Amino acid sequence: MLTVGAAVPSDARAIQDIFQANMASAEWLLEKARVTDFAKSSEGEHVYVASLPDGTVAGFVSVYVEDSFVHHLHVHSGLRNKGVGRLLLRSLQNWLPAPWRLKCVRKNRGALDFYLRNDWREVGCGESEDGAYAVLEWRGKFSAS
Repeated sequence: MLTVGAAVPSDARAIQDIFQANMASAEWLLEKARVTDFAKSSEGEHVYVASLPDGTVAGFVSVYVEDSFVHHLHVHSGLRNKGVGRLLLRSLQNWLPAPWRLKCVRKNRGALDFYLRNDWREVGCGESEDGAYAVLEWRGKFSAS
């Protein structure tokens, strides 16, 4: 069974490893835009981890609390499609005021489809150095599935 809690210093290496592996495999992301330093990328954000019973970090979410903005959601590649991302997002209900927002690059179809399946709605769009993106918002209700 997975548990979610605030990241502690001993989680830093696992978080960095998951982040770096996911960024390296992001085919939709231009090589020059690949950020590799999670700590620098998430400065000032609250980070929560999903952990397996043995303490292994399965994934994490990083949030800029002042704007209820989900900046990062990453799951270990071997644990995708097992409910880790959904669990991390649902855990935010305990402390982060809705509505929540995030930006998702449209070329990242897997992530975009995941959010739309999990009750996020597109409320805007834009362009960045990574390409076209959707602004998504979650207003406070997850479906039962």
